This record gives sequence, structure tokens and C-alpha cells, in this order.
Amino acid sequence: MTETAPTTAPAGDFALTDCKIVDVVAGEVLSGRAIVIAGDRIVAIVDQATLDAAMPRKPMGGRYVAPGLIDCHAHCFIGQFNDGIRCCRRK
Repeated sequence: MTETAPTTAPAGDFALTDCKIVDVVAGEVLSGRAIVIAGDRIVAIVDQATLDAAMPRKPMGGRYVAPGLIDCHAHCFIGQFNDGIRCCRRK
């Protein structure tokens, strides 16, 4: 994860704030940073203080965020449980 320190954050649609960002490359957990999103892409990880006051924010409530990582281990059960929720819809 490459982190820059601009004086103002780049433009984006919204920012994820109040989160702990897991940098798996450096082996660190970053606090006080925001993840700036434009469209469906992360455009920057910046100090929260650099965000434009007008940028919409989605507070993450102190949750951990690992940008770029996905859950490669998941179990999908199609129609086997009657809990009203399905991860895969039948055609």
C-alpha cells in the first residue's frame, strides 16, 4: 500500500473514515487515515484532516479495513437452509 501525504485529499465520491487500515505489505495498522473512493476504486489513503469538508463521509465505527484483500474462503449453501437468506438465487 502506498501512502502519500498531500495537503488536501484528492477528489472522490466519498471517504471511509474512523477505521483502522490494515497494511499487509508493511505489517502495520494505520489509524487517523481515510480511504477516498471514486466510482468503484480506491483513489487514495490520506490523513483524515486533509479531507475536504464537503466530501461525504461514511464512518466505519473503528472497524478494520484491508483494502485490496478479499475473502477467498467462503461457504455458499444453495437452498439447504430455510433462514430466508440466500447467497445464490435459483433460476
